[in-house]
Amino acid sequence: MNKCFLIGKVVSEPEFNFLFECKNISICNFYIELEKNNVIEAFALDDIADYIYKSINKNDFVNIEGFLINNNKKISIQ
Repeated sequence: MNKCFLIGKVVSEPEFNFLFECKNISICNFYIELEKNNVIEAFALDDIADYIYKSINKNDFVNIEGFLINNNKKISIQ
């Protein structure tokens, strides 16, 4: 596993959904702008997704711990 720590500004409103055909697994995703204008998509599942949707807004600064997925600029939040 490739654990990483990121600090950045939330540049989109967090979107809350349920996984396709899984009404009991929630997902929340949003975009983060890092230093030097790199933008990545972050997502979280279940309890963490609920917390993010309730607590994080666009233009907030966040410090997240997670891991990269498929080297395609997505990060899963733990």
